[in-house]
Amino acid sequence: MVARKFLVRHNDASFNVDYDTDDGFEVFKFQLFSLTSVPPDEQKIVGDDDQGNRIVSDDSDLSKICDKLQLVSINEGTVSTGAKENEELLKSDEEFARMLQAEEEAFLLQQYAAGEDSELQQRLRPYLTQIDMYEDPIRQETARKTVSVEELEEKALVSLAKEGNFKPSKAEQDHAFLLQLLFWFKKTFRWVNAPPCEGCGGGTTNQGMGTPLPSEIQYGASRVELYRCNSCSRITRFPRYNDPLKLVETREGRCGEWANCFTLYCRAFGYEARLVG
Repeated sequence: MVARKFLVRHNDASFNVDYDTDDGFEVFKFQLFSLTSVPPDEQKIVGDDDQGNRIVSDDSDLSKICDKLQLVSINEGTVSTGAKENEELLKSDEEFARMLQAEEEAFLLQQYAAGEDSELQQRLRPYLTQIDMYEDPIRQETARKTVSVEELEEKALVSLAKEGNFKPSKAEQDHAFLLQLLFWFKKTFRWVNAPPCEGCGGGTTNQGMGTPLPSEIQYGASRVELYRCNSCSRITRFPRYNDPLKLVETREGRCGEWANCFTLYCRAFGYEARLVG
């Protein structure tokens, strides 16, 4: 038995390989496979010594070859080309998908602007209006003023430090801040099944729908739910506001209001977001 220690170079990496010559050349090739992912039947091993590069084969005496070896994949060029082609195909697929989406959106907006399809206009109008609300600087600034930015930034850095990340990148900091923004929002936004009585604070029972007031319609509340107090019989109105500016103020609602309001917060802090209906 001869114990050998080889320094094997492959691409830009180097590996220290301990090897027992009694194990045979196939075992050595499988050791290299475990380190480099180059299959044994695709390995070309070359001795790197002063006498020139010598190919190591099954007939070579591994107890006498030099300590420095170089591993080359006989299909390296093909593999690299294939990987590059796959990467290019994936990239082209993504670009093609974006192009199709952009063309579809442009076509729909062209139809909308030209007034060719009144039904399409009716379907798109509320979505376009909603997008305009999210991009409105006044609404975004109003949302930002309700957030303790420094506190959330500190919590974000602490959360990264707990994971051992003491020098996070800008992208990592942004992601951590978004999570803290979400945690804060979940604590401050109140879920409403049946609103409490405005008079005594008691429980209420749904009495159907009411007619929206002008002040409610102003903020997109086309539907208003009515609730009767179980104690004092007073009627409490629950407008289903659709304007995120108003939701930043009321901070209450159900799924629709929750998603609507948080989308504004995301856009207010520069995160890409959209409300999916």
